[in-house]
Amino acid sequence: MAAQIQRRARAQSAASELKARVETIQDRTKALMLRAEDTVIALIMEIQQAQEKGKSANELKAAQELQRKAQWRGEAIFLKLKDRFGKKRLAMTSGYN
Repeated sequence: MAAQIQRRARAQSAASELKARVETIQDRTKALMLRAEDTVIALIMEIQQAQEKGKSANELKAAQELQRKAQWRGEAIFLKLKDRFGKKRLAMTSGYN
């Protein structure tokens, strides 16, 4: 009986540690994603300002292409991570904690 209680306590402790690690990773990932989003928005604003100052479409072509690539890349990464984290949350709430 005591061994069984100890096993349960260890399992609960391991589950709590794993949950804390997952939450830390999620928090860091969210912060990085927000930072990337802010950077893309800043780039869009800089391109708009350059247009307002008279820069030609040809002069801004490279910057606009890089902005689009960055935005698509960020969205693709977000969707991939969202799917992974969603599965981990489901596993953590399905009776194994």
